[in-house]
Amino acid sequence: DDIVLLARSPAELRIALQVVDAHLIKWRLRLNPSPKSAWMMVGGTPSFPDHLHQFHCNGHWLQQCKHCKCLGVTITDDTTWGKHIDQALIKAKRAFGSLLAVANAEGLAPPRALCKLCVALVRPIIECSGEVWFPLLSQTLRSRLERFQTNSLRSIICVPQRFPAVSLRLELGMQSATARFKELSLRFFTRTAAF
Repeated sequence: DDIVLLARSPAELRIALQVVDAHLIKWRLRLNPSPKSAWMMVGGTPSFPDHLHQFHCNGHWLQQCKHCKCLGVTITDDTTWGKHIDQALIKAKRAFGSLLAVANAEGLAPPRALCKLCVALVRPIIECSGEVWFPLLSQTLRSRLERFQTNSLRSIICVPQRFPAVSLRLELGMQSATARFKELSLRFFTRTAAF
């Protein structure tokens, strides 16, 4: 129900939109005009005249946007992934807080059990398509992901901030967030290289 078209130039995007138009006409489908019907120039400010950046599909004009969300991943025109990380961390913190609240209300669960629940319920929120975007992250964004995991582990074991992150991970049998994302990226690119 969602469609994403990737193009290297306005002309290429026009051709892709013509293909979509033809498909919609052939199968008697309609484009659902919504604020999501938009296009985005990735990689900075376009150097083309404004009239080259007017696109339409199925009789609807598409608006230019600075970011869009597709399949749970927020893509921005500057390709920094900061907005995606911000949104993922907000959701993950909310989920982790709910998990701790339930665990405390029901009687504190053993730390390893809480850790397993965190891996099953919270980590997927952060890892959504991480194998693709993690290699492109700045060190600052990588540090934020690592800090979230470390602070979550500290909350599970109830230790002070000065307790070393390496000891936390060893105690709970967890790998670092960076190591986990690198593993995901290697698996993904190994699978895609096989094609």
